[in-house]
Amino acid sequence: MNMLKIVAVPMHKEGRKFVAIFAAIAIILGFIWQPLFLGCITLGILSGLAGSVTMRLLWRLHIIKYLKEKQLRFAHRKDKS
Repeated sequence: MNMLKIVAVPMHKEGRKFVAIFAAIAIILGFIWQPLFLGCITLGILSGLAGSVTMRLLWRLHIIKYLKEKQLRFAHRKDKS
């Protein structure tokens, strides 16, 4: 693996390698940043749309419930008088 040779540096006298994590991530992201960026943008847009539609639906259901309760209260008040 070429990337590992670039970021692995000798750390101990025994010859163990230390992988510079941030350097490895930077190299890997250099190869995959475009699909990752596209996926993040797509997922963000879809999540925003789903949240917006869900909130509009919940608000509409809340208003319908409120109007039905108000209509029942008004009909009940009219029956008493």
